[in-house]
Amino acid sequence: MGNTKISEIIDNFDRQYQLYMDMARLSREQLDLLEEKNKKFVCEDLHDLLAKRQGLMEDIGRLSVRSRELQQKISGELNIDKFVLSKVQGKIGEDQYRKLESAVLKLEEVLKFIDRTDKRNLQLMQQKMAACNMRR
Repeated sequence: MGNTKISEIIDNFDRQYQLYMDMARLSREQLDLLEEKNKKFVCEDLHDLLAKRQGLMEDIGRLSVRSRELQQKISGELNIDKFVLSKVQGKIGEDQYRKLESAVLKLEEVLKFIDRTDKRNLQLMQQKMAACNMRR
């Protein structure tokens, strides 16, 4: 049997991943909205998307706080100064390590997607705001 705190961290990361997948979908919807050329930009649509994203961030924030608490506890138990894969490896069972590594890699992947999409979202929003200001 593996370490229960490690199992909780893996479960926490999996729940975060599901929420970040929802965030990625909303980020993509936001990009699609901003890229539409034939439709008048509707602030209400953007506001609704951003409100949904804010709600997700609040849920993710709560999970993240719990994850950090667990990581601090397990770091003490494993006598490591920081909870990172390289320091955990060899100190927990191989099966748990593989699951933890997989959870971390999935999170990294979805976060990179969100980052790329949101950078483009920001560019487009700035362009639309500049165009609005020029019309005044």
